[in-house]
This record gives sequence, C-alpha cells and structure tokens, in this order.
Amino acid sequence: MSIVIKPYSKDLIEAVIDFNERLKKGGSTFRLPRSNIPEWLPKIENRKIYQEYLLAIQDNSIVRGGYCLKHQEFSFNGDIIPIGVPIFPLSEGIIDKTYNFVALQLLTDALKRQPLLYGLGLGGKEEPIYKIYKALSWSTISIPFYFKVNHPVNFLRNI
Repeated sequence: MSIVIKPYSKDLIEAVIDFNERLKKGGSTFRLPRSNIPEWLPKIENRKIYQEYLLAIQDNSIVRGGYCLKHQEFSFNGDIIPIGVPIFPLSEGIIDKTYNFVALQLLTDALKRQPLLYGLGLGGKEEPIYKIYKALSWSTISIPFYFKVNHPVNFLRNI
C-alpha cells in the first residue's frame, strides 16, 4: 500500500468528502475541511505566516488522512527563524486499524517540511496524538491552563 503526502488541491475535494463520509460511518465526529484553501491564514504571496493543508493519498485518488501545517516565524535569542505547528493530524486509523500508520506518516511529513515544530492543545497524556509525539521522541511538557474570572456574575451569565 503506497501512500503519498501532498498538498490538498481542488481536484481532491471529492476524495476528502468521501474520506469524511467514511469517518462518519465509522462513528467519528472528526472531519477534514471541505475547502482546499484555509479560511484562516491562507497562503498569500510574501506573507510569512500561513497555513496549508496536506493529504495522505493512496493510489493517487483515495484520501486516508490529512493535516494542517501552520508556518510562522519566531524569535529565538534575537534570531528570527521559521517554525511550524502541525494542526490536527487526522487519519483513517481512528476507524480502521489498517491505517494506524498514517498519523505517524503525517507527522513525519511535517518534520520533513519544517524541522522545527511545536504542538499545543494535545488534550493530555492519554490522547493518541501525545503517544505518537512521544514515539517520535519529541520533547513534551505539560502546561497547565489557568485563567482568572474578573467579573464572576457576567462570566456566569454568559457561559
């Protein structure tokens, strides 16, 4: 089974719709975007912060997974360098164990495209994505999420 990771182009929209339908039938609530152009931070010429969608394609036409790669620049010790964040890698492995390897393939692809990656909001150490990051020997730290409610009455009325 040969799977290639390539940018989500307009000609693959129907294949993504088919993929999403398989996920739905398998009981998953997760979906890949129907549009091949990100609504937030689409790639625009000369813009250094943007997102792109990439798909895992089998036999040139069957989508088995995908992810969004956000490109941006960060300052480290005064040096501005490009980094990335793979957002929501999703594979058919969540409903069919035959495709478990696809999630790993997606993250490996992200590393090839941008060797300096970070991830946030993994949901906890029990989540499959966290386990994949650990399997890839990524450094991980838990960052607690705290917030202070300044106006509790207004907050409680609006949650």
